[in-house]
Amino acid sequence: MLYNYFQQLFAQVTNPPLDGIREEMITDISLTLGSDHNIFEETQEHCRKLKIQNPVISKEDLDKIKNYDINPPIVRIDLVFEKAIVMNKVYISSLIDQDAWIFPPTNIIVKHNNTAIGTLYNKEAGQPLMAQLKTFIVDIPIKSYTQLSIEIAALNNIPEWHPGKGTQSWLFIDQILVE
Repeated sequence: MLYNYFQQLFAQVTNPPLDGIREEMITDISLTLGSDHNIFEETQEHCRKLKIQNPVISKEDLDKIKNYDINPPIVRIDLVFEKAIVMNKVYISSLIDQDAWIFPPTNIIVKHNNTAIGTLYNKEAGQPLMAQLKTFIVDIPIKSYTQLSIEIAALNNIPEWHPGKGTQSWLFIDQILVE
């Protein structure tokens, strides 16, 4: 009968009772929205998740979901060299000045012949940072290259803690060096 299907069979009691405030690490009720990917490969798709602190959605979380952009703005820079150059690193200097809405890149992908050969994921892209010129280093296989493509992803939307929250951030690349 349908009534029996929905009837609770037992109640589990913890002794002592769980304290959600003092034991917040084990009673975390936050959730992430977005699809799961292969955990053995690090790709930019892993960054495309939203974290919501409570299953009861607040106005801020609802705005976060509504403004979520699955395709972050990406800048592609093609480097072509007259002769082959042996290199193993790419250095990208980026200006960070969050008061002027200039945020660091979220990730950088170096490609050769449309194949990713080096990747850097910036976990602090949406965190408060001091104004600075920061250099990001992407390791690539030691090899001779005549051309490279660099894809630099900007922050989708300015985070909630910033006065410009929800709007598009600026990305400022100062220089690119190869070693």
